[in-house]
Amino acid sequence: MDLLVVLDRPSLYGACVDGGTLVHRFRLPAQEEALRSELSSLTIHRALVCSESNETAGAFAGFPLLDPKTVKLKIEGDAPLSSARIARLYGALMHYPQNDCIVLNVRKELTFDCLDKQGHCIGGAVYPGPDTLLERPESPLSGGLYWGLLGAIERIISELRQVNPSPSSVKVVASGAMTQSFSEDLSELVDLIDPALTLIGLQEILKGETNVT
Repeated sequence: MDLLVVLDRPSLYGACVDGGTLVHRFRLPAQEEALRSELSSLTIHRALVCSESNETAGAFAGFPLLDPKTVKLKIEGDAPLSSARIARLYGALMHYPQNDCIVLNVRKELTFDCLDKQGHCIGGAVYPGPDTLLERPESPLSGGLYWGLLGAIERIISELRQVNPSPSSVKVVASGAMTQSFSEDLSELVDLIDPALTLIGLQEILKGETNVT
């Protein structure tokens, strides 16, 4: 059984996959003992952990933490990407190989990463995200944060599309648990909402073990 974990302190979430079938999902405090307790009745054969912060080496609860340098992506620029962003990009590369992609992740900050079909991450953008889950306001005259956030997402996506030689062919994939709180309106701005994209990327990295040292 494969264990996939995303550290998003102060919490973590993850899944156990057996032969390509999801058998267990969880969300816990980001504490090693909490994870060990959750997994006490399961037999784990392989595991991979990633983090939304810039933790790049070591282990969590005895399970290896993904080192972004071991994943076969080409990152332009000097700013390091977290291992969770790397996992999302790898998931997009493996699941949407026919398209250049913009990968949007919605959490305490919004990250937009541009990825081409050859695995080059050519840049992106970061924007402040919501502190709490957003709810669709009852009236357009209220909820400025909600509508403002959607407006920022729409404009940033539009600008990033123009960097691509073929803007209309770019697939925009949104991920992150917070996407569920405004998926109805967000779906008008993106091509696909895939909250599990980070876990998918971890699973794809594990499948191609040569990508992990």
